[in-house]
Amino acid sequence: MGATAPGLGRQKAYNPAMRSIHTAWLAMAFIGLLPLVAGCPLDDDDLAIDDLYLITVDDAGTLAVRTTTDKAWPELVSSYVSPGTGYFVDVDGPWIYLGSWGGGLIILDGTDPGSLLEVGSFRATAASESGSVVVRDGLAFVGEYANGLAIVDVSVPESPVEVGRAGDFAAAVALMGDLALAAGPAPVRIYDISDPGVPAYVDLISLFDPVNDLLVDGELVYMATDDGLEIVDLSDPTEPLSLGGIETTDRALGLALYDEHVFVAAGEAGVRGVDVSDPSNPVETWTDGWSSHANDVAIHGGWLWVADDAGGPDPYDVGNPDSPRKVLLESYSSSALKSVTPWPRDDS
Repeated sequence: MGATAPGLGRQKAYNPAMRSIHTAWLAMAFIGLLPLVAGCPLDDDDLAIDDLYLITVDDAGTLAVRTTTDKAWPELVSSYVSPGTGYFVDVDGPWIYLGSWGGGLIILDGTDPGSLLEVGSFRATAASESGSVVVRDGLAFVGEYANGLAIVDVSVPESPVEVGRAGDFAAAVALMGDLALAAGPAPVRIYDISDPGVPAYVDLISLFDPVNDLLVDGELVYMATDDGLEIVDLSDPTEPLSLGGIETTDRALGLALYDEHVFVAAGEAGVRGVDVSDPSNPVETWTDGWSSHANDVAIHGGWLWVADDAGGPDPYDVGNPDSPRKVLLESYSSSALKSVTPWPRDDS
């Protein structure tokens, strides 16, 4: 069942007077009366209104749902305390899927975002741990680490059932048409999932470094590794072709794509913006000067959201992806955030 995490984020009480002071501060920043560290913060007139929620998971495994009607005020709506510590989330309609270390795959009903309900869960064995989870067409593809890639029928969320399994290790997972990519310490294995009940090994992408996240765009795969960003062409899945990449000074942990730019959550190196208009020659165009150990990034509707050890989630306007602008938050979680996921999912 859903629950409110005690003391989550130490939410600031709403204070109209303080908000007026904050607005004045932003106005001063715009006319150059206050020094800015990286880019120009946005004032309230620039903050778009939409129906987007954000799902964050903190370092204790507590999942939180926040509104983003006001980008500077991502207000807490509800939360769920998982039985384990898992940071991996996918969404499909009103359903939220959480990969949890210690709890397996957990399915939440978010029909009422203000009152999350746990309706189902899946663990192949008592020792199974769930990592990355991707849901498509009623199937959940779950990285179960040493137990490989599990394919689970979640069309009835209350009764998830395993229908297939592949490989001997899977952490990060991504889908590309009839292919599933499962990353372990190294390499990345490619499976044909046209028959989900009998996934077939196709080939592998050889790497020297562990892969922490995968992002698919058409026939390209972007990989966040312990060494940085790697780009691979999978137009022929039997002959993966390495195109290029960039090194980061810390582990690359999360990826998001917007307007031919990949944003990389790179731990102590913050967030890096990379122009990938020519995948064989990626060029770093922007480095974030705000984040404290960036753990994950997400894009939705022209906004970049960053989960880092300082809390957040931190919003950036990426209307100009070469020079994102940060919004100064009035409300935030002070817990270290490990992941951020837009809800509903942006499949554009």
